[in-house]
Amino acid sequence: AGAAYLASRQEVDPDKIGLIGGSQAGWVIPVAAAQSDKVDFFVIESGPVATLAQESRYSAATNDGETVTSYDAEKLDQSLRDMNPASGNPLPVLADLTQPGLWLWGTVDKSVPVTVSAENLQKLIDAGKDNFSYTILEGGDHNLNQSPHGYFAEIPYSPRVVYFSALARWLEEMHLSASS
Repeated sequence: AGAAYLASRQEVDPDKIGLIGGSQAGWVIPVAAAQSDKVDFFVIESGPVATLAQESRYSAATNDGETVTSYDAEKLDQSLRDMNPASGNPLPVLADLTQPGLWLWGTVDKSVPVTVSAENLQKLIDAGKDNFSYTILEGGDHNLNQSPHGYFAEIPYSPRVVYFSALARWLEEMHLSASS
C-alpha cells in the first residue's frame, strides 16, 4: 500500500520506488516486493537469506553479540548447512522476484549467519537470478557499523558506518539515485 501511495504522488518517480530495511526485514521485504508491482528495487541490510531455524541456531550460538561467546564458526556454519529447510525459508520467495535486490552484510555480524546467507544467495545468482547482488563489508557488525568483534557493547565506540559507499555505488549502477 505504501509503494502504491508513493507511485500516485506527482513528485515521486514511480519507476524508482524501493524498499530498504535491516535484520528481520530480510524476510519481510521479499514478501512485500513479491506482492507489489510498484516496488522497483530493494536493499536489505544485515538480513538473513536463511531459514528462521538456521538464524535462531546461529543467534543462540553467538548470543546475538550481547556477550562474548566461544564457538567454532566453521562448525556452526556447517551445522546450519546440514539443517533441513523448515518454516520461514525465504528462498522460494526470492527465486520468484524480478526486481533488483542488494544485500549488505558485515563480517563480524553476530545476529545473522552471513556466510550461509551469502552462500544461499549465491546459489540463486548462479541459477540465473542476476538481478541480485551482495556485498560483505569488512569489520561490519549487525548494524553495519565498524566493529572489531561485532558485540553490541562496541556500538558506542564505532568510528563509522561501513555501508554508505557500497549502497550509493549500487544505486548509481542501477540508475536509482536522485541524480539519475
